[in-house]
Amino acid sequence: MTSQRDREHIFERLRSGVVPERGLEAFAVGIEKQRAELGRLLDLAAAGEGVFKFLRGGYGCGKTFMARLALLDAQARGFATSFVVVSDNDLHFHKFDDVYRKVVQELGTSSCPRGALGDIIDRWIATVESALIDGGVDENAPDFDKKVQKRIEEDITSLTGVATLGALVFLSGIRRAQREEGPVHGLEKGCLDEMRPVVMACLAAGLGLLPAAVATEIGAQTQQPLARVVVGGMVTTLLAILFIIPLMARQSEKKDNR
Repeated sequence: MTSQRDREHIFERLRSGVVPERGLEAFAVGIEKQRAELGRLLDLAAAGEGVFKFLRGGYGCGKTFMARLALLDAQARGFATSFVVVSDNDLHFHKFDDVYRKVVQELGTSSCPRGALGDIIDRWIATVESALIDGGVDENAPDFDKKVQKRIEEDITSLTGVATLGALVFLSGIRRAQREEGPVHGLEKGCLDEMRPVVMACLAAGLGLLPAAVATEIGAQTQQPLARVVVGGMVTTLLAILFIIPLMARQSEKKDNR
């Protein structure tokens, strides 16, 4: 049953000549085949098989309606979604910063239709805390927050790798030291405190493949390309973290002071 609020929303949007954002089930008829295909693609995405689907048709054929309906179906299945319109008059696709910002702004879930990034992060942290508590960790312990932070860092590492985690740890250490010691001294102290764990993490990942990168025996030609990419990536990552991130933090601090 469609609520009175949704009915009013539907009529107002249709009077304006645009697709409603909710209540589409009330008149989603005759598209069972197309909807089943979209459902199949959502099942693939849920299984880790990312896919693309292009809806092609003339003006007024229902492309936006189907996109909105797919959005609601995806949210009902637990997906986070974002609906962004790219056009010459509003949002240009080649302006990637603007597109990314719009995607994040329009991020939605079934419980938070728009601007859901904060809600997603809050629920992720709550899930991490619940998992630690279920594992026997005392939530009232003084080091509970540190254990939560460590678990989050481990989860980020498993999803993104050493490079991203190193940058996050390094930057968070700088910010923490700046709050305690001030902008200038905090930047120096944060870099010195976080340098060793970041260097050790990058070296451990890079040195492990160093023998394969310099190997010359039979069969080495199949190992060298991947090993050299990883070792080179770790070296580049380490240099970027140790030099570029402090510079960015310093410039950000100067801009905030202005």
